[in-house]
Amino acid sequence: MAIHDYSIADQNGLSFLSDLNNALAAIVSNNSSATAPTTTVPFMLWADTTANILKQRNATNDGWINVIALGATALEKANNLSDVANAVTAFNNIKQVATETVTGVVEKATTAEAQAGTAGKYPDAAGVHSAIHAITVFSTLQKDDISIPSFEVSGATLITTQAITVSVVGVQVTFALGAGVTLPTLASHSDYKIYATATALTAQLWDTAAPANSTLIGGFHAYHTGATINPHSIWDLRFRPSCS
Repeated sequence: MAIHDYSIADQNGLSFLSDLNNALAAIVSNNSSATAPTTTVPFMLWADTTANILKQRNATNDGWINVIALGATALEKANNLSDVANAVTAFNNIKQVATETVTGVVEKATTAEAQAGTAGKYPDAAGVHSAIHAITVFSTLQKDDISIPSFEVSGATLITTQAITVSVVGVQVTFALGAGVTLPTLASHSDYKIYATATALTAQLWDTAAPANSTLIGGFHAYHTGATINPHSIWDLRFRPSCS
């Protein structure tokens, strides 16, 4: 292990030979030393035996660049104080998705973005499921105002709150605002489903078989001893009641 200033002074033969051998030893050992050479030039090498890293002087001759670990069997980056740490961070970013505030390789779509197909956003499995579900529900039941249920109580019956279009056996059937739902004799404390056929809207007990060639689109609960419809229980494929 040796370092040298690479300046061979004018001297007698024996001293010259010793100085020259020291310079050659520094060259062949890549200036191997526990401390940095005092004389440096751009791009020179230094085998830092303290950090066990081969280093190269930078182009401006004011710092060292880590090149490779001493004794490494492959060309692997040795700068484990900066480059390797950054590589680990980058790898962790590859494993995670991004949000608007978290760095990542891709940005995860919100449920609304997944359903809308927002460009540049990528949904996870839950987002894909939600989007497919939303598309399926939308194609089954279409209405303008999804903030309210499709049905409301009107006297002793149930009517539509707006025009709705339902896919019934592959055919789009539209029911106008105020279209009535045919109700059976209601039983107290019972749940009902609302179906659409090609010609009518009808309700049946929850565990009753669906009418032929029909599509389930909603439901409600009958309560009190008078078996009246609970207006807060009315739901449809695109609206679910919630507590305030």
